[in-house]
Amino acid sequence: DDDLGAHLLWMKEEFRFEFTVDFWKKTHFGCDMGFGTNERTVDVFQTGIEIHTCRSTGNCFWSMREDGIYFSNNDQSWVKKYDW
Repeated sequence: DDDLGAHLLWMKEEFRFEFTVDFWKKTHFGCDMGFGTNERTVDVFQTGIEIHTCRSTGNCFWSMREDGIYFSNNDQSWVKKYDW
């Protein structure tokens, strides 16, 4: 797994990256997210989980909001995955 470095994003900013699932199907990306005084470490991609939810579009989207962290595979229909 690659370290993508630290990225500070402001409201409405995005961070995008592309990757392929490794041969052993153990690809994993984690992310430390924060919103105001709230912080949480989130697994943003694990082969055994997100590969099924992201397969139809080939994309995984995450959105930090005041009330929690949301997930979508089409950037339109969002599901709250985590509370702060």
